Amino acid sequence: MKTMRIFPLFLVLLLCLPVHADMDVEHAEAAALAWIEAIDRGDILEAWHLSSPLMQEIASPDALAKAIQAARGGMGSVIDRKLVDARRETSLPGAPDGEYIVLSFHARFENKQQAVETVTPRRENGTWKVSGYFIR
Repeated sequence: MKTMRIFPLFLVLLLCLPVHADMDVEHAEAAALAWIEAIDRGDILEAWHLSSPLMQEIASPDALAKAIQAARGGMGSVIDRKLVDARRETSLPGAPDGEYIVLSFHARFENKQQAVETVTPRRENGTWKVSGYFIR
């Protein structure tokens, strides 16, 4: 009899796991988009405030501005971007272990028709904050 009562509870918990996982991706994506849209607007200070403490420790707002200019200089304004991949990681090269979601976006700019932007939010005290950005 106890097994019969535990099974429905286990099934309910199991069914809730994908929803929680999807919510993590949605929250990480929202954090990434807020950060990258601040970059798009040229609001580096806002992007810096939306960055994880990891990024803030290694890059001042001025250093972040220079890095973004080096990475995106000459591409022009963003035309559109679309999320194409999201994967969970707990270990990344050059970063402390933690909860990360690596998001890949296909992006199109005025002067660059095909680019892949990789934005990596990290969970910081229950909140997703951007800890890395790469464009190719």
